[in-house]
Amino acid sequence: MGWLKFSVVIFAFIATSCVKERCCSCESPSGKESSMLMVSFGCEFEAIKATKSESHPLPHGIKTTIYAYSSGEDPLSRSPYPGTPVTAVSDRSGGLAITDQELLFLPYGEYDFYSVSANCSTMRGVSFTEGLSTPLNNGDDYLWAGRKEVEIKSNTQLILRFRHSQALISITISKGEQADSIGIIRALLYPPQKGGRMRLSTGEIGAAQSTEKQGVSLIRHSDPERVVLNYIILPLAEGIPLMVELETDIFYWGGKVINESRVGTLPMPKGGYRAGYRYNYKASVADKELIFNAATVNEWVYEAPLNIEIRE
Repeated sequence: MGWLKFSVVIFAFIATSCVKERCCSCESPSGKESSMLMVSFGCEFEAIKATKSESHPLPHGIKTTIYAYSSGEDPLSRSPYPGTPVTAVSDRSGGLAITDQELLFLPYGEYDFYSVSANCSTMRGVSFTEGLSTPLNNGDDYLWAGRKEVEIKSNTQLILRFRHSQALISITISKGEQADSIGIIRALLYPPQKGGRMRLSTGEIGAAQSTEKQGVSLIRHSDPERVVLNYIILPLAEGIPLMVELETDIFYWGGKVINESRVGTLPMPKGGYRAGYRYNYKASVADKELIFNAATVNEWVYEAPLNIEIRE
């Protein structure tokens, strides 16, 4: 047994030396398979139809989890590469600083990288088992990034380009011509059924087939002329209506105030509510009815933080 203990000691010494030097035998072709190479990360938002001008850095303080697999491995059937996932936080220069260890080292080879974030200072309980996430919620801005077939043959920095895996509902309510201003007392959306799961290899969340029976409060951004209501939702299959409940105070010149409650249904866009898109509605209030126009659909490239907390 003495020769076995001696071999283990030799191996541990060599491995420790490689990590300490960041990349041992990097210049030697025969050492490629045993080289330990440093991998670091940058981060930004990316549109579905990405151009350089549409990219924006992640805000400072956003936490994300990074997974590595040998290239071609399916996360549904394989475990992440040893030493991953790692947790990282976005910094002010557009980088991702790994928090649970000083640096990430991988041997020479080809890898697939995936990263997931809740676009806030915590992961909000998001984790993956066998390539599928824990059940997910409305109201959280889940981000996903993937880089496949990345050849690591030297110390490397990868840019992870994140996309929204949820949809954003935005409703603009303008005051009538005769009104002085409008106030929102209550604004509820009956969102898609929660519990959808994200597939790590694609960032896709399965579309919900029904909506919740209890409403959630929309996020308000107001001025005297209009009120904008926002909420982040899970993807929803086509043909399932989203209901909105609204209580308003409409203020008229001379001090007259009318308080009314209304219920309306958002016109369903073709294809349902899909990840990575912003659905913009305009609403008018008349005769106790809440009437919406058809949605204007745009890519959800970047949005100032909604429904999130970023701690410095």
